[in-house]
Formats: sequence, structure tokens, C-alpha cells
Amino acid sequence: MNMNTRESNLGEHISNFRLSDAADPRDGVRLIKAFLEIKEPALREKLICLAEDFAKASSGCLGTSQV
Repeated sequence: MNMNTRESNLGEHISNFRLSDAADPRDGVRLIKAFLEIKEPALREKLICLAEDFAKASSGCLGTSQV
């Protein structure tokens, strides 16, 4: 078995553990890069609040306290 085959099999094995609706780490990287491009502090704060609200709504934890 060559190295490419082993890496491919490992990737398939790991992907079996991820849920189909799990977040893709690449999406997080894109989000962070886009966020860092925003220079206006007030707009950044609004986006943070919006993202927190989305996270609460999608997880069903509407009563969760903020960190």
C-alpha cells in the first residue's frame, strides 16, 4: 500500500466520524478572514451579536447566558 492510498483511507475513516451537518473547518477560516477585513468596530460588534444569535437559535439553547 502506498502513502497516497493510506492517506485516502485515513480521510475516509475520519469522515465517517463526522456528522453530515458538522461545520467544515474551511468555512470557519473563510469567516475569520472576512471578519478581519472589517475595519469598523461597531460593525464588528453587530456581526458578533448576530453570529451569537444564530448559534443560539440553531442549537436550541435560547436561554444560554453569554460568555
